[in-house]
Amino acid sequence: MFRCLRACGRVLLTLLRVGFVLLLLIIPVPVGELFHKLLDDRRRSPAAKVVKEKAPD
Repeated sequence: MFRCLRACGRVLLTLLRVGFVLLLLIIPVPVGELFHKLLDDRRRSPAAKVVKEKAPD
């Protein structure tokens, strides 16, 4: 009985490790794309564009 519980525990730990590695590989791609969109597609209001064009630093 004890051997069976130990084997089940090992299997559970192995599955958790595999799941963690898969999450590390899968999640960063969408998160990176979101940050890229947030930083690149900053849209300013037309008023801000006009002020920047009239008074450049």
